[in-house]
Amino acid sequence: MKQSTSSNFKDEFDLILEEINLQTKTQNDSFTWTLTETQKGSHKIVLCSYAYTINKQTKAQCELHKNCTGRAVSDGLHPPLTHSQKHNHQTDIERMQILKCKEEVRQQAINTNDQPRTIMVNILKAISITTVSALSKHDAMRQLINRTRIKKFSIKKFTASSIAEIEIPNELRFIYRDDEFYWDDSGKDDKNRVILFTTKDNLSFLNDHQDWYADRTFDISPTFFKQIYIVHVIKNGSLNPCVYATLPTKTKHL
Repeated sequence: MKQSTSSNFKDEFDLILEEINLQTKTQNDSFTWTLTETQKGSHKIVLCSYAYTINKQTKAQCELHKNCTGRAVSDGLHPPLTHSQKHNHQTDIERMQILKCKEEVRQQAINTNDQPRTIMVNILKAISITTVSALSKHDAMRQLINRTRIKKFSIKKFTASSIAEIEIPNELRFIYRDDEFYWDDSGKDDKNRVILFTTKDNLSFLNDHQDWYADRTFDISPTFFKQIYIVHVIKNGSLNPCVYATLPTKTKHL
């Protein structure tokens, strides 16, 4: 007597899962296992085009757990992942690609000094049009990059109580390509302390132009400083900032 179609499907599905878990144990490649991090700092596992959230040390549930009974057991955040209860919905390959894309964004944010725009361009070139359209807006992706870098550098809450106590963390003294940005400082003992931010390339660019344009702004001044003074040059009709100075007073003369 022949088995029912649903029974055949179940047996085939079980065999596929067993094979994938076996591959995960031996290969640990992107198809069999992808670990991603959520905005709140928890983790998701992507396996066989399903995404799971870790609700306990070894237990995982489908990210659609409110409507899906899919469950699995893992060795913490390490493969393999063993399915304990089946899903009641189809796989979502596009969702899997979105999670993998966001994880790649985080990795590039951590391991490179590239600007957010460069990271996003590199990522978007490697994914499908449908995945691009389903991704978060550029502003949200830029915030993801910034949050990841802040977490990486463990930038602590600002605690300085005076201008003399301000310290520029080492990881903020450089820009992408590891160019030095924290250029000069009049010193902690100077009550009219001035800090200059620029790069060697910016100074060379400034030196190549006879006309310099200066501007100052007050609204975005850092704590204990009253203004940011900026020196620009114009090239190809665009205003290019080259030097930034934080000043402790609003007067023209220090």
